Amino acid sequence: MRIGISTSVIQRGKSGVGQYVLALVRALLSGSHQHKFVLFVLEEDLPLFAYAKDKAEIVAVPEKFRPPVRNILWHQTRLPKLVRKRQLDVLHIPSYRRMLWSRPCRLVSTIHDLAPFHVAEKYDWKRMFYGRVIARRLAQREDRIIAISEYTAGDIVKFFGLPRERITVIHNGLDHERFHAGSRDQAKVFAAERFGLKRPFFLYVSRLEHPGKNHVRLISAFEEFKTTFQCDWQLALAGGD
Repeated sequence: MRIGISTSVIQRGKSGVGQYVLALVRALLSGSHQHKFVLFVLEEDLPLFAYAKDKAEIVAVPEKFRPPVRNILWHQTRLPKLVRKRQLDVLHIPSYRRMLWSRPCRLVSTIHDLAPFHVAEKYDWKRMFYGRVIARRLAQREDRIIAISEYTAGDIVKFFGLPRERITVIHNGLDHERFHAGSRDQAKVFAAERFGLKRPFFLYVSRLEHPGKNHVRLISAFEEFKTTFQCDWQLALAGGD
């Protein structure tokens, strides 16, 4: 089987979706020797996929198509032609924001969440319209939707009107080589030397985006905690800006 994966939504690997795509490609290439993979990668993201260069065909996408609007147009106009040229059997789009209207082959998309339906001011009105209206139409064109949780699957049925049988729940995995228990003493030294965190701290990992990530309420709760317990803990925010 010839399988294509669009990777242009990874935000240079500095997002949850970015890590999802990088890990997914790595896992697929290591365990699916009977399949041929074609990766569509923005030029400046090519180094992130260096591990795949001998195991998959990598199609470089001009950097001018990185901005969201241009990237959406590239998906709708140029990508279908590239898919047909390479006679792909399946194309995977790992984000509902880039789903295709054209059907050059079987289409599969991953939907991580439908936040625009839950957070009224998450994005500007154009992105909210796209997420609530356009994406709903595009989702109808998909052969299969992957949801990362039962909750998201329920949202897809509720807000996009898709039948539950077209949705497969595949929970996000854990890279045990990167995330495992280690030395507490070494971790404290690393945090102090690298980030100046010499006191106990809470760590919140998410890009700076409000109200979508709820940083304001987090900071308010932390201030209440500090006032109540009169302790010297810190709050550390990690993630893209």
